[in-house]
Amino acid sequence: GAKGPSLRRPTKVGSYAPNKLGLHDMHGNVGTWCESLSDKGVFRGGSWAYEGRSGRAARRYVQAPFTWHYDVGCRLARIPSTGK
Repeated sequence: GAKGPSLRRPTKVGSYAPNKLGLHDMHGNVGTWCESLSDKGVFRGGSWAYEGRSGRAARRYVQAPFTWHYDVGCRLARIPSTGK
């Protein structure tokens, strides 16, 4: 079933509550390019342009690297410094 309304467009980051890891917009906003050991270009998480059941991190969409999509982006992430 649906968890919320489909806006048919991306939304401002942080518009929805974070997941258990404290990360916002992991599913359904825009698909996210990810590193993959088996494929050269993978995006995950579905997007506003896909139906709800496609918005899972386990769902992989394989595309050529550097292919432009109107509903796919990237997320910069880093591990916090330990102060050492």
